[in-house]
Amino acid sequence: MASDDNKKSGAKDGADKPPGKPAGSIYRQALSDINVPFSTDRTELDVRKLTDIELPSKLSKLDMSPSIAREEYYELVRKLQLRMVKMQHKIGQTGMRVILIFEGMDAAGKGGAIKRLIQYLDPRGYRVHSLGPPSSGDMIHHYLRRFWMRLPKRGRISILDDYSWYGRLMLEHIEGLCDDNAYERAFRQVEDLERVLVEEDYCILKFWIQISHEEQLERFNLRKDNPYKAWKLTPEDWRNNELWDEYMAHANRLFKRTNWKYAPWFLVAGNDKLHARIQVLKIVTDVLANWQQDAVFEETEDRPWLSQVVDDHADLLDDDD
Repeated sequence: MASDDNKKSGAKDGADKPPGKPAGSIYRQALSDINVPFSTDRTELDVRKLTDIELPSKLSKLDMSPSIAREEYYELVRKLQLRMVKMQHKIGQTGMRVILIFEGMDAAGKGGAIKRLIQYLDPRGYRVHSLGPPSSGDMIHHYLRRFWMRLPKRGRISILDDYSWYGRLMLEHIEGLCDDNAYERAFRQVEDLERVLVEEDYCILKFWIQISHEEQLERFNLRKDNPYKAWKLTPEDWRNNELWDEYMAHANRLFKRTNWKYAPWFLVAGNDKLHARIQVLKIVTDVLANWQQDAVFEETEDRPWLSQVVDDHADLLDDDD
């Protein structure tokens, strides 16, 4: 029988190592069973060319008149939501990291667009971050810290709803939460942040949903009298409405200085909320479908829904209001 000393000695010599475990540092062991592709620098990619929807880069050139009939909307939204389910599968399989930023005036329909985008997705594959102005706890750190902590891991989607790192270039400056020097620095810092992320193969899509001043007031009044939606309206919304011109000036300056081809702004007309939802779904699914990755879909024989397009969705999905 071997002595205890021999057993201890054998353990030191590696005789009792669990079979199949690789030798080397703990980092190599941790990564031994994970196939992580190298990141690709996509700063030369023009993301806008991945979709056939062409939108202006200035609010003054945005056509606010487009609308869509509700019957046509139901047909299109169901097909696009099915396509979005397929795109989530692609994201999970290829390890893509997707960041969707939604900005726009109050009551523009950002929440409704996000709802239709994620309505039938696996909730484990995305996170919606609905942040607000920085708290006192946030203020002791760099303002980008709380966004950096919410970046998506591989195979996941992060959605920044109504408050992103562009808050410093909009609300925070308008409300006096940062001075003019910090405001100017933020343009460079945001550019550096997005370039760093794109260099590491993050996909960044930025949406601004625009409505007219008159449409915003009409939606405010409808919400005020609707018990199901009254919670959406706050005294802050009414006050921001009075600052409309200042917000528009900041927004135009924002688009002019932060509209890079590798992380573009998509300005979406939102007076007709159904049209805006279709635009967002179409752009997101177009870009994700054309985003080239090394991996490919699994065999459609195993997952036939990846290639099937169901003609009649009525028996598969709940009615969408």
